[in-house]
Amino acid sequence: MISSLRRKTTATIAAFAIAALGILPATASAQARGGATALAMPITGTVSNAAGSVGTFAGTVTMTGFSVVNGVLMALGTLTGTITNTATGAATTVASNFSAPVTAQQASCQILN
Repeated sequence: MISSLRRKTTATIAAFAIAALGILPATASAQARGGATALAMPITGTVSNAAGSVGTFAGTVTMTGFSVVNGVLMALGTLTGTITNTATGAATTVASNFSAPVTAQQASCQILN
């Protein structure tokens, strides 16, 4: 049950992490390719599976770079953390590489408008 929970939530958590990078402040840590500094930030959330089991996730998403795949800009990184089943207390460690498309955010500035 936890393994299906892990598979279904890794992509969702990574997508939320990508979105949060544009909103939340992050701290620099770890070395990325070419000596550049990777961007890491903590991430937490609630997860559930098709059977209705509920758990929590606590971990770190680390952005390591960008790549163009079939003409689409992709963010690359790693997601590490722990999924804990709130009913049983069983914990499963997650460590996964991910890639997610980068989407542009419409910015506005009240001062310049």
